[in-house]
Amino acid sequence: MEYSAIHNKLIITQDELQKFSNGILYAMKKYRQNAGLPIGKREKGTGLLTDFDHAEREMICSLKTLGINVNAEWGNDLDLSRS
Repeated sequence: MEYSAIHNKLIITQDELQKFSNGILYAMKKYRQNAGLPIGKREKGTGLLTDFDHAEREMICSLKTLGINVNAEWGNDLDLSRS
């Protein structure tokens, strides 16, 4: 990652974005494993959303802010078995 003062922009390579994305998805997988949740896609619960659900949603939205699309809106849509 590099800041270009001439262009007043932050320059991030595709490789750096891929490493960042992989790191976040790996961390999400480890959080799920520690919480006893499945690492693959899960069925939507019928109850209230938990803090865990909202935390996963925030990570997904943060990735989208950087232009990284993980093809999920909520954590239950995300399969982390290959992360």
